[in-house]
Amino acid sequence: MRRFARGSEWRKWDLHLHPPGTKLSDGYKLKDGEPDWGRFCQVIHDSDVDALGIADYFSLDGFFVFQEKYDHFYPNSEKVFFPNLELRLNESVNRATEVIDLHVIFRPTLSREKANEFLRELKTQTTSDEGKKQSCAQLKTREDFRKATVSRDDIKAAIESTFGKKAVATDYLILIASANNNGIRANSGSKRKMNLADETDKLADAFFGNPSNRNYFLNSERLEADDQQTPPKPVFTGCDAHRFDDLEAWLGAEVKGDNEKHATWVKADLTFEGLRQTLIEPSERARIQAIAPDKKEPYKVISRITFTDSNDFPSEVVFNPGLNSIIGSRSSGKSALLAYVAHAVDPEYAKRQQIEATGMDESEVGPGASITWADVKNIEYGVEWAASEATTG
Repeated sequence: MRRFARGSEWRKWDLHLHPPGTKLSDGYKLKDGEPDWGRFCQVIHDSDVDALGIADYFSLDGFFVFQEKYDHFYPNSEKVFFPNLELRLNESVNRATEVIDLHVIFRPTLSREKANEFLRELKTQTTSDEGKKQSCAQLKTREDFRKATVSRDDIKAAIESTFGKKAVATDYLILIASANNNGIRANSGSKRKMNLADETDKLADAFFGNPSNRNYFLNSERLEADDQQTPPKPVFTGCDAHRFDDLEAWLGAEVKGDNEKHATWVKADLTFEGLRQTLIEPSERARIQAIAPDKKEPYKVISRITFTDSNDFPSEVVFNPGLNSIIGSRSSGKSALLAYVAHAVDPEYAKRQQIEATGMDESEVGPGASITWADVKNIEYGVEWAASEATTG
């Protein structure tokens, strides 16, 4: 069976958390003088979050160390991890003159070699003693990482140099932190700030924010310039944990108070392509809420149907808890599959419905044309509900 046989399902995603050893504000307690990777990986593994962005400032070292450690502890895990490069732009537009946090999310398959190439190409606004711009790869000290900023042009140039002149969002996505709707909201009356706000919005594929930001960024008429529109864009949350207590309390959780946190649900496969799907359908694919969207009672959801000794169907067909589309040519078994499901749930009711619809005798109805239920009595089939109960025909 293929990995995502049920198609797109709602799962929790958190694209912004920091690992032990993060370049700034590292609050993770050491174990015997070393980062406690065992504890960190266990918290990640035991959480109900399926897709995570492992973030660090101007560096991707933490992602690659984490991936190696996690694969060692949990080689069979199906969670997916995205490299998250956290940057600061060298310009501010909001009323509080806060710097803009920008995140470049890469494919989970990003190689260390490609990551290093990008970091070498990405120039910061920090200069060396000779007056040359330093790249992200040249930053060494905590003070280097604290002071570093990049420009929008720096990012575009590094992307073009690393991924090609025709680079599109197939290997990376850019997310910008909205800072409670103030991150890229310009001071009213400042034409320069308004233009910067619009250009920053255009640079982003998506945003980090909260429930109050979501409708704003789904509005295609949000740009400061009256004559311009921009596509609706998805909004994600991230726990932004920098220490164990916060990671354990915030990851995938709804938290009230000063450190308010929210869960993000994404309806997509656990892949980079699944993440990109949210750009196409931002309102339908990404939600910020406590419980899973479209949640149904388990006894109302058929999880799968199984067959034994059938030449027409595989041993198992799984279903999505939402809408299912059965595709096939004429006489390929689409109607028969539905008949088997109905008959497995309630044989007598299924037969009564067939008799009423066709006018046939009870001995004549069955799963297909010229095939009666007596003809398939040697085939065992049954459905399993989401509540793990099974019924058989």
